[in-house]
Amino acid sequence: MFNIKQILLIFVVIFSYAFKDKVLEKESFEIVLTKHAKCRMGCRKIDLDEIKEIISLNKINYKKSNKDSKPCPTISYEGFSKRDKQNIRIVTASCKKILKIITVIDLKKKYQCNCK
Repeated sequence: MFNIKQILLIFVVIFSYAFKDKVLEKESFEIVLTKHAKCRMGCRKIDLDEIKEIISLNKINYKKSNKDSKPCPTISYEGFSKRDKQNIRIVTASCKKILKIITVIDLKKKYQCNCK
């Protein structure tokens, strides 16, 4: 399995390639889960290991990503988790040294989450 530094390095390389005019410094990032992401993770039974796994797959949905988002570019990663085969989308934003997980979505199953 990948450790956090490997995942972040992969993220920087992919991000730099996919969004050439928005290149990030190749330094360590801190992963931050938004309140919304934490709620969605709990409701959809998606854990941090699955988030790291999906990001490490490097499958970016360019239609759901926006390199020009302000204040930070957003990237949407998609893939199937190994644990329970959920089809997951992870929406991230990267500002300086922080990789912010904005939300997580199970693309196959609808959940009744009460996240605000």
